[in-house]
Amino acid sequence: MNPLSQWRLTRNRPDLYAIAGEYVVRRDAFRYADIPGSADTVGWQIGVFYRQDSSVPSVLWVGDVADNEILRETADKLMDALGFPVRIGDRIADHAWLWEIPFVRDDDFWKNTVEYHFCPDDECWLTLGVTDGRVSKIEWMADREIIASVREVRWLSDENK
Repeated sequence: MNPLSQWRLTRNRPDLYAIAGEYVVRRDAFRYADIPGSADTVGWQIGVFYRQDSSVPSVLWVGDVADNEILRETADKLMDALGFPVRIGDRIADHAWLWEIPFVRDDDFWKNTVEYHFCPDDECWLTLGVTDGRVSKIEWMADREIIASVREVRWLSDENK
């Protein structure tokens, strides 16, 4: 069994308004990989995307929060609400279970970051950005159509592996 299967984005809409505390949360119409829906966002650093007429998250993203304690805590609370074990700032070495999942490595020399794209199947995609051995970005997708589109755009289709 793939280790990510127990953390699929299957829970209903987390209350980002309660989680974010003093930060402003926006709920706007949004398109992710050209799929219409809405997104709850805290700044541009934290977001949860929902397909139209769904309360189950399709995509979660967190990035550039490591140097902001309040945003990092907000991201941690969101991960707790969704039941996901990886946090911004975690040492990637502490999550050895991830290496059991097929992945693609993408080095971004300009940002001094390595991105690992874990793609165990067509319904789950996890990207972790790692800087200096620590998780600096999380993007978690659980939508077959979005994943297919992202794989194609990011050149990570089976033909490009």
